[in-house]
Amino acid sequence: MDTNPDVTVSMIHEIREDYGTSVFHETYGKFGLSPLHIVTGIDTFAGKDAIVACFNAYPGALFLENTKGCLPLHYLWANNRVDTIVHLMHDLCINRPRMTGKRKRDN
Repeated sequence: MDTNPDVTVSMIHEIREDYGTSVFHETYGKFGLSPLHIVTGIDTFAGKDAIVACFNAYPGALFLENTKGCLPLHYLWANNRVDTIVHLMHDLCINRPRMTGKRKRDN
């Protein structure tokens, strides 16, 4: 039987449906890995869509350090995933305020 170790968008959506988003807020194991650490660093073949889906479940995970002091951003940079970093930063800085309804006040 063939197994596919890669994380997919449908897997992430299934986890969200079964367990909610709280599982994306936690770090696990002796290395303190969040799900976002896993899709950005361990599963180096995860597509940008899977990384974005995991990020959207809990954007704050982008800034969670593991026990070695590494952020998911470190893994993206080390794996030359600059396009994904730009996408996540754009989502965080541009799209997030629109989605929450919070915007800077005009002076």
